[in-house]
Amino acid sequence: MSDIEKLLSELKIQYSGSKPVLFKKMHTETVAKKIYSTVDKSVILAAFSSSHGHTVEINYAVFKHVASPENYHELASALYTHIDMTIMNHGGVRLRVNLKGLSISAVDRYMDFIRTYLLNDKMLGYNEYIEKIELYNVPAMFQTIFNTIRPLIHSSVISKIEWYS
Repeated sequence: MSDIEKLLSELKIQYSGSKPVLFKKMHTETVAKKIYSTVDKSVILAAFSSSHGHTVEINYAVFKHVASPENYHELASALYTHIDMTIMNHGGVRLRVNLKGLSISAVDRYMDFIRTYLLNDKMLGYNEYIEKIELYNVPAMFQTIFNTIRPLIHSSVISKIEWYS
């Protein structure tokens, strides 16, 4: 676990409190907003999405601690910038996605982000430039999660996806 992931986990515990949560989605968004307003945004955005040569890294382990509908656009813009720059500099892009901590309920919680920012015309424009999508730290039930979102993914991209636990 990186330093930023440790910090975000500690803040989540601090802001969550110890009481059971009845409305988990609302509570998760409230905690994410607090964390996002506490930590330097440039640090969060760099930890969520970064580029290294031909590869753009996306870290769900960071996203889950800070994402809320109010900052989806900012998170997506950071990701798009890395993808755009990588395509411009290398003619293509490899996406490497850390899915540590992903759950079926998280896919449901972030479906608006997935539909609005990951399955939109901008991302469709990247299809021809995507060379490979490597998913790692994939949870055991990922096949179920993938089956849920597979119909939303362009057919030309499906064959480029590989995953590892």
